[in-house]
Amino acid sequence: MQGQITFKAAVDIGGTNTKVFISSSNDKMVQFSSPSKTIFGNKSPQQAINSLVTLMADEMKTSESVLKQNITSIVFSVTGDIDSKGTVVSSDRLKEFSGSCGSWAGQKMETWARNALNSHVKVRALNDAYAHCFRSLFVEGALIQQPILNITLGTFPAISVASVEGDQIVLFKQEDWTCSTINNTPIYEVCKATNLLQQNDSSIAAIIQEAVKQCLIKYFAQFKWVPKTIVISGGISNKIVSFKTQMETVIRNFNIQGFSDKHRGLLSEVRLLVGKYENALGDLLRLDYYCTSSSKVLCVEKKREIEFVLK
Repeated sequence: MQGQITFKAAVDIGGTNTKVFISSSNDKMVQFSSPSKTIFGNKSPQQAINSLVTLMADEMKTSESVLKQNITSIVFSVTGDIDSKGTVVSSDRLKEFSGSCGSWAGQKMETWARNALNSHVKVRALNDAYAHCFRSLFVEGALIQQPILNITLGTFPAISVASVEGDQIVLFKQEDWTCSTINNTPIYEVCKATNLLQQNDSSIAAIIQEAVKQCLIKYFAQFKWVPKTIVISGGISNKIVSFKTQMETVIRNFNIQGFSDKHRGLLSEVRLLVGKYENALGDLLRLDYYCTSSSKVLCVEKKREIEFVLK
């Protein structure tokens, strides 16, 4: 491909919208969003990825053949259970979209992507909670202080933590939030976009404050630390941007049982970042670096360490 313009892409397949970031070697960048149901609805997995490629070429103002031949890497953030090799284990949302047109389960995203693009494109795929967690490390383009508590407010909320330990990036996502509740309702349900949108902005801020407190309690019990940064992102986060300063003050003053004076002191210094951070989608391309260097990305799941696709 010497002398030719090459492309890299990151795709976030969400429960409501699919967001795409494409960059080219001549410094052109395009980011767009399209309803997931439009791209994936009533299509087989291969048809859906083909449709996505067509859309990407249109948005990039280039021909499909040029995009297909010259794309070098693509990263997928997918709602559902994605294993360390990029295989879709299960995804209720993708299953709902495809209907009777074909199953996503048991197949690698790499297979469909290479069929749609070219045989040498580098493909990464990971669960969206891990992806949002990874992206939160690079908010506003800079590596921020870890550990990080990341809460993504979307159709399906994602709650996760991230930390850099030596040459490793450690990501952890919490699967079972049923034991953490707000007014006897699991945090996961309370924080769904459809439920939050029934509230006014101040009520949403109060709910998120309580959700953060429950997360702090849970993670302190598990890891015995408090985060240095809390990132609240996703489509609904714009509802609480105006409450950021107030929320930060409330969070810093949480009186959490079991916290020593040392941990309360650490909590009083926590930094709260609130915003959609749409441009952070491009940070998923950093996985290309971490997966091809000596650094490792570890996804820690239920006390098992999974080395994330380094080959």
